[in-house]
Amino acid sequence: MKKWIDFSVDASSWAAVSRAVPGTFPTGTCSFCFPLSEVLLIIGLVTIPGSASGISLAEYWAWLRYFSCVDDGRKLALNAFCNELDSHQKTILSDDFGMGFAFYCMKELLEFEEFCDGAYFEKRLLRKLGGHYIGKVAKSGARKTPDFVCKSYGPDFYHQIECKGTQSSYSALNKQIQAGMTQIKNMSFPAAVSGERIVVGTLVECSGKDHDSKIVVADPEWQAELVLSEQDLPIADDALVRGMVGKLLCAAGLPSTSSVIMDPDGGVDYAERLDLPDSHVDSLRRQASKRKENAVTELRRGSMQQFSIGSGVFMGREAVINFNLPVIVNGLEFSSAIIRQGVEKSAINGISINDIDSEDIGKSCPGLRRNGKITSKSENGFSELRIGGNFYSSLELI
Repeated sequence: MKKWIDFSVDASSWAAVSRAVPGTFPTGTCSFCFPLSEVLLIIGLVTIPGSASGISLAEYWAWLRYFSCVDDGRKLALNAFCNELDSHQKTILSDDFGMGFAFYCMKELLEFEEFCDGAYFEKRLLRKLGGHYIGKVAKSGARKTPDFVCKSYGPDFYHQIECKGTQSSYSALNKQIQAGMTQIKNMSFPAAVSGERIVVGTLVECSGKDHDSKIVVADPEWQAELVLSEQDLPIADDALVRGMVGKLLCAAGLPSTSSVIMDPDGGVDYAERLDLPDSHVDSLRRQASKRKENAVTELRRGSMQQFSIGSGVFMGREAVINFNLPVIVNGLEFSSAIIRQGVEKSAINGISINDIDSEDIGKSCPGLRRNGKITSKSENGFSELRIGGNFYSSLELI
């Protein structure tokens, strides 16, 4: 199911900061084709809270709710049913679509290899570099971290992506873009590896409205609060891999293992450097030990399903999702879908929880570093998402 969206690049925003629009970006306004099922696979992956143990429905949210929400016309539009949703449900849908469509077009145009949540990336960096904000890393406003930090496949460029989504109007979309352009100003990478700082806004219209759905891409003005040097890049790279692998392991059904990978010492080292009370440090140490015990048990239990795709063998989960309403693709009606997602078997078998290195994930789990370009494809009711040879996710309509 392919959907077309008006796609606009605000070239003036790049000129305002004396930068050139990437050569892979379309010029002006055009129509961009999005395979809907691939976008839903992406929404399911990027919205998984990797560090939250026990959440199993998060990655299925997109398939449960959104396949039957889209109008069957050529252009992306929500059907009449979605027009009756209350404001809270509309906000959730707008946020999820804003992330999914933004991530899809940016991974196509910038060719991502690795990604992680911006908030996790920044917190991890601050812990390892010895700095900290007073209070919490902001989730909104001018000190908000970008939604994603991503690294390109091939040349190692770090990109910062802020995603916005709305169902209101072009005016509301422009306001969100302007708000995003004042937010994404937290981190600066060395010039040799500094990629794009981008705000992507998505307006999702309902069918029958006067305006079509639209995506706008802009390059914000920028002021760094966290400046990284060449010496900091190994720490940045390690944080990026941990953040991504955490999501992949959660998707495969290993939330406890994910938690240890993302935060191996549970903040003990950071708390000791801040000279926090011994009772607090001891509490963190006990929690970290318990999380490792849970992860060891999780890996030994071996409850994951095993499946082969081509020459690769993956371990993860398979689920059958029944849609609220039938989905029509190319004139054929489907009532459910089979979802598979897993991590390459040797990468999982290579995880040694008690030897997890807090400085370099590659030392203790080298298989988790074998990443490659993030790719997706779809044909005749079947879609798949891959991250190199390490992760596989598919959706098959039935």
